[in-house]
Amino acid sequence: ARRLLAETELSSTEHASTSTEANEVHATEGNATDHVVEEHLVEHVVHAEHTNKYYVALLFFFTMITCGALCKTMLVGTKVPYTVALLFMGLLFGVLNSTLDFGLLGKSISQWETIDPHLLLFGFLPGLLFESAFSMEWHTFKKCLSQVIILATVGVLIGQGLVAGFCYYVFPYDWDWKFSLLIGAILAATDPVAVVALLKELGASKKLGTIIEGESLMNDGTA
Repeated sequence: ARRLLAETELSSTEHASTSTEANEVHATEGNATDHVVEEHLVEHVVHAEHTNKYYVALLFFFTMITCGALCKTMLVGTKVPYTVALLFMGLLFGVLNSTLDFGLLGKSISQWETIDPHLLLFGFLPGLLFESAFSMEWHTFKKCLSQVIILATVGVLIGQGLVAGFCYYVFPYDWDWKFSLLIGAILAATDPVAVVALLKELGASKKLGTIIEGESLMNDGTA
């Protein structure tokens, strides 16, 4: 009986020891799993912080510069206008970004889609105006000055009135005259950068290009 009791106690002790070791192993494995999960979460947070930074927008900017340079090189010797090719390339990027996952480039495109319009205006408009005014020949511009002034004042006001009337009488949005005139002023101040570039490529009259470019420089003030 004593021997049987001793064997029973020994078996109980071994079972308790085995259970303790198993619990310790499970606890160790659980801690290791929690540590791995924490590391993955930290890596995910750090990656999200990096990809949500504003400098990610530069990726799309430099990508478009590279694509524009390649497009310009590929169009040498063809009759396809460069500005038209850029338009379709931008449309293609927009459609693909809405249907496919571009990863970091897609986030960069999304940042450009939600960019502050004032930042876009003050960042690009001064450079475009300076380039247009700096490359314009003063002697040709002086000869066309009267036509440019008429188009930039009377022409813009007439265009504004026509657009406002179209918005007021045709569109079914119940816009009042103030809002319609505002839309007309926005659309009347054209910026024919692509048109002028196309005229230069086609070898059109320098006088015609100067009139269109000069009007685009002066119509913003009227609008």
